[in-house]
Amino acid sequence: MLILILSLIFVGLSLFTVAFQLGLFLKKPWGEYTMGGKVKGVLPLHLRISALIQSFLILFNGFVVLNHGDVFNLLPSPFTQGWMIFIIVLMSISFILNVITPSHKERRLWGPITLVMLISGLIIFFG
Repeated sequence: MLILILSLIFVGLSLFTVAFQLGLFLKKPWGEYTMGGKVKGVLPLHLRISALIQSFLILFNGFVVLNHGDVFNLLPSPFTQGWMIFIIVLMSISFILNVITPSHKERRLWGPITLVMLISGLIIFFG
C-alpha cells in the first residue's frame, strides 16, 4: 500500500512539474523559478523548447514509476528496474542543483518537490 501511495505522490508531483514546464513553453513569465533564475520573465525560444522536451521525459518517468510500483504492468521488469535507477540519479542531481541554485524562488519551490520525488523513488525502487 505504501508503494502505491508513493507512486501516486511521485506522479502527482510529476504532473505538477509537467504543468510548470508547459507553462514555460507557453511563455509564462516564470524564468526566475528555473535554470538558476538567470532569465527574468519569459524564457527564450530554445529554453522553452527544452522545457517542452523535458515534459515528455517527466511524463515517461511517471509512467515508469507507476509500472514499477505495480499500479499496472505494461513494461518489462528489467526495463523498469534500469529506468528507475536513471530516475533516482536524475532526481538526486535535480535535488542537489535545486538546493544550491542562486535563485531563492527556484530553491524554495523545487527543493522540497525534488526531495519528495527522490525519497519516493528510492522507496519505490527498494520497496
